[in-house]
Amino acid sequence: APRLREQKSGFILNVASSAGIASLPEMGPYNVSKAGVVALSETLYTELGQYGIGVSALCPTFFKTNLLATMRAPDAAQHEKAKNFFDRSKITAEEVAKIALEGLEAGDPIIIPQLDGRVVHALKRLSPKFYFGLIKNGLKSPIGQRILG
Repeated sequence: APRLREQKSGFILNVASSAGIASLPEMGPYNVSKAGVVALSETLYTELGQYGIGVSALCPTFFKTNLLATMRAPDAAQHEKAKNFFDRSKITAEEVAKIALEGLEAGDPIIIPQLDGRVVHALKRLSPKFYFGLIKNGLKSPIGQRILG
């Protein structure tokens, strides 16, 4: 960011994932890597803001991409679960990019394009115990299985 500091303006967009804030089960390593991106972005947001530099973490949920073609999953069931999420998505990469640019310009530290991701983020922050109970119990219920893949 030295050049951005010199010009006293600019934006940094770090691409994370809602996995970085949702902490869903069976995704530990991925969750941790994306949570690190979110934490770094939040830190830079506070450090670089004084220089007129905006920093945001983009945290989309699933959206239409060709990621499945190269995705590694521990087993066929996990791959199928991911495929179901991608298939149900109604948002495109272009729409995510447009929302990301709007969020950058608005100075949003965390940009969550989809409503489901925003709901998860708000629920987890407002009532962590309730959120994690919902996730744990949801995995056992038919509705939870449907929502969580």
